[in-house]
Formats: sequence, structure tokens, C-alpha cells
Amino acid sequence: KSPLGTEQVNDGEAAQGVIATRTGYTFVGWSEDISSVKSDMTVTALFEVSVFTITYTIDGVEIMGELVSYGEMPSAYQAIEDQGKPATEQYVYTFDHWNPAIVAATSDATYEAVFTQALRKYLVRFQNWDHTWLDEQQVEYGKSAVAPADPTREGYTFKGWDREFDNILADMTVTAVFEKAKDDKDTGIKDVQILPSEGVQKILHEGKLYIILPDGKVF
Repeated sequence: KSPLGTEQVNDGEAAQGVIATRTGYTFVGWSEDISSVKSDMTVTALFEVSVFTITYTIDGVEIMGELVSYGEMPSAYQAIEDQGKPATEQYVYTFDHWNPAIVAATSDATYEAVFTQALRKYLVRFQNWDHTWLDEQQVEYGKSAVAPADPTREGYTFKGWDREFDNILADMTVTAVFEKAKDDKDTGIKDVQILPSEGVQKILHEGKLYIILPDGKVF
């Protein structure tokens, strides 16, 4: 302990005291009452450690804060690094660094979490008519998926896909679309029911009514 000074005080009077300072601490008084000195005495300055407010922000918005004693390292920032910045429909974020760099507390301070961003990826699945998977891809927001090779189905012709996939904004499933193939030798009329009426044939086929005139014309 280093002496701060001495003072001569008349019996029964109060000592004035001296200015006592300590870096990082606040003076709170003396170890004994000096308001009425009755004899020689030695008193010791009492201090309390200073406490500072540390604030953490993301995009300028306060996320949390903590009280940290002088000379101690802040710690709550680790929770922000672990939690990260919520993703948007378009971007995902990865923590990069603090601005400024976090140091031991010597005053109130504010630290801004800095993140890097990347386009969010969505899952695009291509499936066949029977729901068997043909392909799946991770596609960045706003970009296009790449269609797999045209699938096949016996007796059918592949016509395309049931939805567009050139501007991906969310997870999606794309299904192959087929049309029943036609035989070149097939008239397209099968399993007919003939209903004669005044020389005109009425043929009901797959819910459609066909009229065949005596000269062979079909309507």
C-alpha cells in the first residue's frame, strides 16, 4: 500500500481527506470514520470495481447487452455467434467478425456483428409419373434447375413437366407429364357402341359422340 498523504487535524475535528484514484475503480470512502478525529490514525481508501455496459448489434439493431467489470472480457457475444443472423427467403448468413474487435472492458462499448451473405439454396426434385425420383438438385434462389434426361413410360409420349423451374424461390417437386401414344394404324375409335338411326351411325367412344353419315363422313 502506498501512502496518499498526511493531514494534521485538531482534536475532534474532521479530516478533509485526499483525492484517491485507481484506474478502473470508483472511490467509495475510507476504511474508518474521519468525521471526528480523536487520535493519530491511518485510514485506507476503499474502491469498487467499475462496471460497464457492453451492447451488441446486428444491422444497427440492439440484440443484447451485458454488464462487464473493468478489465474483464465480455462473453455474451458468443451466443450471437452461435445463433447467427436469421436467413431470409433470398439469403443465408455466416458470422464473420465483430466491429470493432472485442477487447477487455475499460468503458461502455458497442460491437456490431458482421456477417457474409450467400444466396439461399432450395431443394428441387424431379419425379416420374409414378412418383419415383428422377433427380434432385440444390438450386440457388432465383436461378434455374436443370431438367434430367426425358423420362419414359411404356405406351406414352413424354410431353414435358408440370411446372416451370427457371426461377426457383422455394423447395419444389416437378413431375413428368405424359400423353397416351397413338398407333398410326389406329382410327382412334375403339370399343364402340353403334346406335342405328335412319341410316346414320352414332358411335359413343370414351364419352364422345361421333356421327357417321352413309357416305362415310365423320362428325
